[in-house]
Amino acid sequence: MSPRWVVEEDVFDEQNFEALLKEIVAQGMEYCRISRGRTMRYDFWKNRCVLCYGSVSMVKFVSTVENGWLPKSFLITDNLRCSSYGPFWGPTLLNDQAVYTTCADLRRNKDFFFSKVASPLGLFVRPDSCLKPFSGIVLDNSQFDSEIDYLEYAVREGLVLVGPAKAIEAEWRFVVAKRKVIAGSRYILEGKVSLSRDVEPGALVMAQTIGYHDWQPDVVYILDIAKSKGEYRVIEPNSFSSADFYECDKKPIVEVAKNLCREEWEMGYGMQGGDADAG
Repeated sequence: MSPRWVVEEDVFDEQNFEALLKEIVAQGMEYCRISRGRTMRYDFWKNRCVLCYGSVSMVKFVSTVENGWLPKSFLITDNLRCSSYGPFWGPTLLNDQAVYTTCADLRRNKDFFFSKVASPLGLFVRPDSCLKPFSGIVLDNSQFDSEIDYLEYAVREGLVLVGPAKAIEAEWRFVVAKRKVIAGSRYILEGKVSLSRDVEPGALVMAQTIGYHDWQPDVVYILDIAKSKGEYRVIEPNSFSSADFYECDKKPIVEVAKNLCREEWEMGYGMQGGDADAG
């Protein structure tokens, strides 16, 4: 039984996306390529072992479709909330001094947050939700009033994380599967996009430290690590099915996904004599 992939175009870096597709084929699997935002019924390949890779909106929609696909995706949105992993990974987080509030309370208590929480670089604000109705943003007093209306509109319900803005020297992305780091890539260096497999040992150690932690957001996930003031800190975990792999080696990523999909399929259908694809 060989898993199949449904992949969404124009979501990730084109070069790395094409490298992923090439590796999928090299490992004996097939894929269906769909256009970003295309409305589909996803009623093909019924009762098959299928993994989706694309935007969060696509992956979440497919999770609601009754087509017999397993595992569909590796995306557990509740576990990817800041307020979910924060209590477990707190001391390792880049935003270890952050608090949770609503945008309405942030507006109402603006002076408190700038006097007690902000750093000289400003106030860092991001949604608690991994669905990211807006990206993390650094606010200073002069732009706060012009930005808060948008933030409040974007997060009409739910919490935001608010903490002191911090300078970041570099950022790396790792793939963690079954508590083991299987691939890594740098993607930011000195504030600019810089894709490379050059991974500093300290960043790798921090990623593997999280992999060893008792609490894990999923069986396979993405983990972003930052270097700030010479220290390596966790930025956030992300969904395997909805994150760019950047320059990570695609071979171990596809191999792990293949094996995990098979395991999920066997648990879901194997004992039931389901329609396993032998091809």
